Amino acid sequence: MKKVTERTRLALLGIWQLEIDGQLNIGPNYNKGRALLAYLAIGKGPQSREAISALLWPDSAGHLRRVLSNLRTTLDIGNAPPCLLSEGGALALNPQYPLWMDVSAFTEPLACHADSSPEYCAGCLNGMKRKAALYRGEFMAGFSIPECEAFEDWLQQQRETLRCRMLTLLERLWQCHEQNGKPDKALTYAQRYVEMEPWNDAGQRQLIRLMAVNGQAAAALSQFETYRRLLDRELGVLPEQETLMLIEQIRAGNFDTARNNTLRLSPASNEPVSEHRLLTMLYCGLNAPGVEDQDDLAETLQLPQQQSEEIIARHSGHIVQSQRHGILACFGFPSARENAARHAVRAALTIRDAMPAAISARISVHSGMVIAQAGIPDIMGMTAAYATDMAEYAEAGAVLISEVTERLTMGYFRIHPLGTQSRQGMAKPLAVLRVEGESGANSRLESAERLTPLVGRSAELAQLRACWEQALQGMGQTVLIRGDAGIGKSRLVHDLAAQLTGHIASRELRCFPEFSQSPLHPVLALCESLCGFDTGDAEADKLEKLSTYLLAHHPALADEALKLIAPLFHLPTKTPSALSPQTQKQRTVGMLLDLLHNLAARQPLLLIIEDLHWCDPSTLELLEAHAQQQAAPILTLLTARPEFRLEPKPGYTLDLAPLSVAEVTELIEQLDIGLSEEAILGIAGRTDGIPLFAEEMARASQIHVTGPGATLTLQELLTARLDSTSEAKPTAWLAATLGREFDLALLRRISPLTQDAFEQTVETLVNTGLIQGDHDKTFAFRHALIQEAAYRSQPKKTRQATHRRIADVLQTAFPETAETQPEIVARHLTEGGETLSAIGYWLKAGHNAALHSAHLEAKAHFETGLSLLEQLPDDETRNRLELQLQAALGGVLIALKGYGSEEAKRHFTRAAYLGRGAGDEAELFPIIYGLWLGGQSDSITVAPLDLAEKLMHIAQCSGDPIHLIAAHYAHGNNLFWLGRHLEARPHLETVLSSFPKISAERLVAELGEDTRVSCHSFLAWVEWLQGYPDRARRQIETAVSQASALGHAHSQGFALAFSATLYRHLGLPRETEAISLELLKLAEHRELGLWTAVAYTAQGWAMAAQGNAEAIHQVEQGVAAVRVAMKLVDATISLYLADGLLRLGRHRQALECLESIISQAIDWQDHYLLAEFFRLKAEALLALDNGVSREAEALLHQALDTARQQKSVMLELRAAITLARLWRDRGESAQAYSMLNAVYRRFTEGFDTPDLQAAATLLQEFSPL
Repeated sequence: MKKVTERTRLALLGIWQLEIDGQLNIGPNYNKGRALLAYLAIGKGPQSREAISALLWPDSAGHLRRVLSNLRTTLDIGNAPPCLLSEGGALALNPQYPLWMDVSAFTEPLACHADSSPEYCAGCLNGMKRKAALYRGEFMAGFSIPECEAFEDWLQQQRETLRCRMLTLLERLWQCHEQNGKPDKALTYAQRYVEMEPWNDAGQRQLIRLMAVNGQAAAALSQFETYRRLLDRELGVLPEQETLMLIEQIRAGNFDTARNNTLRLSPASNEPVSEHRLLTMLYCGLNAPGVEDQDDLAETLQLPQQQSEEIIARHSGHIVQSQRHGILACFGFPSARENAARHAVRAALTIRDAMPAAISARISVHSGMVIAQAGIPDIMGMTAAYATDMAEYAEAGAVLISEVTERLTMGYFRIHPLGTQSRQGMAKPLAVLRVEGESGANSRLESAERLTPLVGRSAELAQLRACWEQALQGMGQTVLIRGDAGIGKSRLVHDLAAQLTGHIASRELRCFPEFSQSPLHPVLALCESLCGFDTGDAEADKLEKLSTYLLAHHPALADEALKLIAPLFHLPTKTPSALSPQTQKQRTVGMLLDLLHNLAARQPLLLIIEDLHWCDPSTLELLEAHAQQQAAPILTLLTARPEFRLEPKPGYTLDLAPLSVAEVTELIEQLDIGLSEEAILGIAGRTDGIPLFAEEMARASQIHVTGPGATLTLQELLTARLDSTSEAKPTAWLAATLGREFDLALLRRISPLTQDAFEQTVETLVNTGLIQGDHDKTFAFRHALIQEAAYRSQPKKTRQATHRRIADVLQTAFPETAETQPEIVARHLTEGGETLSAIGYWLKAGHNAALHSAHLEAKAHFETGLSLLEQLPDDETRNRLELQLQAALGGVLIALKGYGSEEAKRHFTRAAYLGRGAGDEAELFPIIYGLWLGGQSDSITVAPLDLAEKLMHIAQCSGDPIHLIAAHYAHGNNLFWLGRHLEARPHLETVLSSFPKISAERLVAELGEDTRVSCHSFLAWVEWLQGYPDRARRQIETAVSQASALGHAHSQGFALAFSATLYRHLGLPRETEAISLELLKLAEHRELGLWTAVAYTAQGWAMAAQGNAEAIHQVEQGVAAVRVAMKLVDATISLYLADGLLRLGRHRQALECLESIISQAIDWQDHYLLAEFFRLKAEALLALDNGVSREAEALLHQALDTARQQKSVMLELRAAITLARLWRDRGESAQAYSMLNAVYRRFTEGFDTPDLQAAATLLQEFSPL
């Protein structure tokens, strides 16, 4: 008889997975049921009940019948043979049952040849590929029944056998592909082999060889370097000699595929990676006072110790050491659990209460970071030692906890402080507290001393109130409230319940991860609470309490309910049920719903089920049936995390969004704990709108907690989230090392997994809500704190190795990223301990950022590089790097803070000191240019022509076009300020005309700004001074246009600042205001200090010139700011203030300002506007002396002489206009006309400008003469 089509599929390679008729099935309901099914499916033939009981129930076989019943309920399907056969006290899986199992398919012989055959045909190859695809992970990955040692031994044996079989299969696959001339496919299987056996030297050698065969020499060298570092770090050994010889061949380019035959490998041990874990350690010291004989003592303590270990196991603890006088256990391991510390303290209290009077127990609990390696927590570390030491302080029968554990369990227990305890190696003493008992709190909300006001959930609360109003009308409502852990689901429910008034009933059920496979656990826990069951109650007592409750509250249903509900608590009834298990289950669910609706018939009911993501399947079935029955005044509120995807039907889902930054800020302020605004915004930025995260971090900041205890509650929660990803956790570690955002392709390259395994782990991380993103490129951790938790859970050496691997891959496989984003490579090299290479990349990153106007980022990059220098030996290499960094940082500081930045001067001076012994002067050019930019010669009051001449000398010797451009610009710049405009012009024009092949980008990269833009800007002022205002406007338009096209912020600021000042010179306030606003927007966005100050000053002058008297204060503030940023332009920028004061009629203030300006301009040789300063002072004096002032006339003649000497025709015209008006008023119009007309006739353009219009008007006034 042939077996019918396989309708049931059982996958045991990897995580347990059962499908029936194409649908995932979460049964059997019990772990031991899953274990039994696997044992029967793998075993050969019938297995005796005695053997099965010894395997899974070493202490009692009483539960075998229930598990078998559950197996049959899960697996038996219509029109198919039964799944189990039972004959003569033996059990077996029915061979006719339609079952497919991956282990059977994986282990069956190949169809063409025996597995040991050296020959491989296409059929064999395809068969082996199918087998390899079946191996998703180790046998029953993550499955364990610690209390069943015999089963654990069998499980481990199966895992090792199948693992070795897989390694052999992978070896054959790559050999076959290589023999068939497909080394690229062989490489895939070699990579998977090394993934499973990273310590196997022969496996690593084969992978490296295949990379070289595939033309990936760089990848081969990178793989070797990663492996070498791993061996050196962890074992202190080198790779085998054969591997070293292979690497030398590849490096030398002498690799010969023919001489490198494929290798036969033997499986080696695969040592698991270590990780940092937040664990809670419980130590229980036992003694029997008065018993002195050691044998008697051992016998006396045996039962209490065994009972203590059972209590620890029931509370999800893990025994790591058990000796005659003590037990050391950890909680939150091997898988992290939320509230692990609470379980530990409850276990400690239970042990205390269960201890016989003759036994002395001293129990202590402490939480801390522990290194877990090879699946075993470190019991020699500080956390375990402190927990053990603390018990010595305890009195007999006392339970002590540390302050760290108290923070994790705050509000759940009644405690009494006992002082502090210190231990060598600890940063500070820890407070010790005695636990008196439980407080009665069952949730974080109940344990809180006070709740902060609900923030940002008014709309959601209104929705729930509306649902309640509908429920009151007899239209039952079911709402699933879904959101991340800590987002406020329970708080929303709590506040709704607090608002509901009147005669209502409220019932709350809670789901827990440890009971996710325990049928109807939350329902039974509620029943136990309602009936008043106590831990020590006998079966008869429980039955009596259950009967009493049913008679009191549900008299009409009491008898039938007792028959159906009592078996759920394994309580005997007078008449055992004769119903089939399936019918019994259906009747029980119906009865529970009847009891619920019976309660609602008497008063409206608010039914709350918390944490549905941990709900067992039977309770989910109950809730689904309940949702179908809406004709009752019941509002059912379900809470779950995002990974719970089942939607209530009928009903609707309320997805809670994160709070906004403003709402998080309001929440923290409501805590009233005195944090600064900066601290609050920092917390809001890191916590991604999760209220619990924000509150915990704010409280930790308030008490200045440092180290792992700072956010222990979050650490416990986040570690549990990471552990929920099971085999995907190592991928999460790699992703966290990349950063909160990461490129999927890069993650794939650094992952040791195969493509299929990698995609599966990424899918797991997405489905569990840890990461999000598109499936092609960029992903990100949903929360910054999850990324931090994943990163910090890795030991430092592991993190460093991963950072180095990332840097290697970026440089070899992603060269474009390494070129365009060198700061990424720099960060990974820094964290990986590769200091020298890191500094080089930080230098490159700084230059790159400066080129793209990211001056703050550039500053940070250069400063990071400087901070790393102390890790290098004090030698020539270090000095050379420091010189480059100091000079580069000085240039960036000039862009940020202005040409007169004292900080920039310090960095350039340090660079000059470092380069004092340089043999080639050309190497010093950037440093001297930096010193020149800041006007820093021996005397700050003298234009630095000496530095400009030195620059020209070096440039002429080197012939470097960049040097020549800088030297000509330096000369043109200096000569301009000295008032030598005719000499300045050819230098500026040389820069614009003689080096057409030098790009603007190169100028920015090497000189810090587009020097051509600077030259156009200076030439605009030269043209205006020499009487060509139209040409001046065209020059400045060219400067602004070129700077804008380049997009370099500092160059744009330069051009706009010169443009605003030119239009001020032209006397056009509206145009000046428009330009200054554009400059201000740019400068503030890019945080360019000098240009911000100039824009602020120009804008103030423009407003003052248009009649806004208050704007003069803005001018004063702007002038003061420019004076700090660039002291040498003080006279120029102060002209804005003097002119503004004159326009507003504040002549006395203007006069005082101008006297200071003139004195300073003469002392500092800032001569180009000296004629204008003389004229304006004369204007002020004339206004104060009613138009009659000999000193004023002398100043005007001095202005004319100075302007003529400098060939500043525009300033000569202005002085002539003022003097002509003075002579006119004295009756000397003819002389005034002659003098003014002589100047005016020299102009050929700009007749629409205010100056020329004023001259024309005045001449017309004189014309009748």
